[in-house]
Amino acid sequence: MIGGLLMPDKSNNRVHLKYLSLLGDLQKASQYSWGSAVLASLYRELCLATKPGVMSMGGCALLLQNWAWYRLSCVAPESPNPWIFPLAQRFNSGGLNFGKISHNDIEGYRKTIDHMMVDEFYWRPYLMFQHEVSEEEMVTWTACTYLHCFHIVEKHHTDRVTLQFGFHQQIPQPPEDMRAYHEVDMRHGVDDNWNWVWREEIQHWNERHNHVLQGKIVECLLCHNKEYMIWFRQHTELFIGRTISP
Repeated sequence: MIGGLLMPDKSNNRVHLKYLSLLGDLQKASQYSWGSAVLASLYRELCLATKPGVMSMGGCALLLQNWAWYRLSCVAPESPNPWIFPLAQRFNSGGLNFGKISHNDIEGYRKTIDHMMVDEFYWRPYLMFQHEVSEEEMVTWTACTYLHCFHIVEKHHTDRVTLQFGFHQQIPQPPEDMRAYHEVDMRHGVDDNWNWVWREEIQHWNERHNHVLQGKIVECLLCHNKEYMIWFRQHTELFIGRTISP
């Protein structure tokens, strides 16, 4: 499950031996933050996938796909399955209808996203699902902190997607430069004590309750304000589809 679903790399069915040290005591292993490690691994793989010439990526593709399908209705297939835990099962139990969307057509996906309307993106899709989560846990999810998985360190920049947590989006500070972290790999540090190497980042994670988003949850329709949109248009690519020359 670790190497094939949760934190796979591009070595196909191989699993790194580093994970064995975590599984000696299954009772202790159940207390680890596996979810944050999965996110750290996925974030790193997404960064690697942006390099020129890269044709594939590792990481938990199932998580990424379901994140998109639950939020972007314009690219999600119709599913007859109910919203039940685990949520991924809704799109993994057969019966999917791709009739109204592009399927295995990357140019079609890009065109659809470029033309999507505001109401076709759901910032908080799980609100329509009946489940019990403590308020303390929901607040902790908003922490802007570091995620770790052995040599991998990635920043969880919740401050750049505050609508996803029910807050108005303000113009964010520049993201942290992670290039130095991305230069670290297991090839030259197989025997390193990563708890020591990343002690400051781990301390930041341990104090994540001090780094949660502040503000009042918005009860009305979530949307970006005028000031943010002016900033956004000046700092991003507005369209992801390729421009075709006449």
